[in-house]
Amino acid sequence: MPSKPKEFRKMKICFSAGGISLLIASVLISSADAQSFPLEFESCRLNVREFVHEGAQGLPIILFNGIPATGGIYRELVQNLAIRIPNPLMVVDLPQTGRSQLTHLRDISETSWTRQRACVNEFLRIQPAHLLLVHDIAGPVVIPLLNGAIKTRGLIILNTILKPSAFEPVLEMKLIAKSKWLAEHMPEWMFLNSLKRLGFDSDRIVPRQRLQELFKEVSFDDGLLKLHFILRGFDLSEPSDALIERGLQHPIPQLVIWGLADPSLGQQLSFLPAPHGPREVVGFSNARHFLMVDYAEETSEKIHEWLVQL
Repeated sequence: MPSKPKEFRKMKICFSAGGISLLIASVLISSADAQSFPLEFESCRLNVREFVHEGAQGLPIILFNGIPATGGIYRELVQNLAIRIPNPLMVVDLPQTGRSQLTHLRDISETSWTRQRACVNEFLRIQPAHLLLVHDIAGPVVIPLLNGAIKTRGLIILNTILKPSAFEPVLEMKLIAKSKWLAEHMPEWMFLNSLKRLGFDSDRIVPRQRLQELFKEVSFDDGLLKLHFILRGFDLSEPSDALIERGLQHPIPQLVIWGLADPSLGQQLSFLPAPHGPREVVGFSNARHFLMVDYAEETSEKIHEWLVQL
C-alpha cells in the first residue's frame, strides 16, 4: 500500500460561466483540516472542499453528504482514498447542510429534495465527475439526475434511501421533524448519543472530540433548525420511488457499500432495483449509518478495488 501523504493540496478552482464567479487560490492544508470555498449558482450557494493530493490527476470523485451531517463526515474516507486512488477528491455540502444554502427561499420551510436536486444539477452540469458518491438523502437528491445531462463514469452508493415510500424514520428523526423547539435547542449530549447509537459499530471507538466536531459542523448557522425543515420536506411518495428507480437503472457502473446494522436505512438495501449495467454490492455486517467514519479503511479499499476494474 502506498505511504500516506502528510498533506493534501487543496485547489480552489474558479471560473466565470453561467453566472458563476469565483476566485483562484491554492493552499497546502493538513489531512485533518480541510478548508472550503463557496460556489455561487442561481438557486444556491454550495460549500466545496477540494483535495488534490500528490500525483493526483483526472476528474474528481465528488462526495455528497446526507443528514444529520455535513461534508465533514467524509474526513476519514477522504484520507484513506487519497492513499489509494489517483483522482482528486471533492466534498460538497448538500444544500441546506453545513455551509451550503438554498437561495431565493421565501422561508426555509420550503426546503425540499426537489430544490436541493435543482441546485446539485446546476453544479454537476458544469463540473464533470469521475465518480459520484452519495449517502443518506444525497441518494434521492442526486441519483435521479443520472438520467439528465450530468457526466460521470460511475456511481458509489453508501446507505441511502432507495424507496422513499417504504422509509420509516427512526425516533430521533421523528422528534426533530415534529418539534421546531427541539431542533433549535437540542443539547450536545442528546445529539452525540443519537450519533453513536445510529451511526457507529459499538465495537469501534470514534473519539468524543470527533463527535463534538460533527455536532459543531451540523449546528453551524442554525443547522439543526434547517435539519428540522429538511426532514419535513422529505418526499416519501411513489413518484419519488420512480425517480430514484429510473436513476438506478442507468447503465453506468455502480458500487453499493452498505452498513447492514444501520437502524435507520439498513433495510432499504432490499429495495435496490435490478441493474441495467455492471453493479457490485458489498455489505459490512456490523457497520451502521456512518460507515465512512469507522469503516473508512474497508470502504476505501473496496472503492479502490472496484475502481481499478472500471
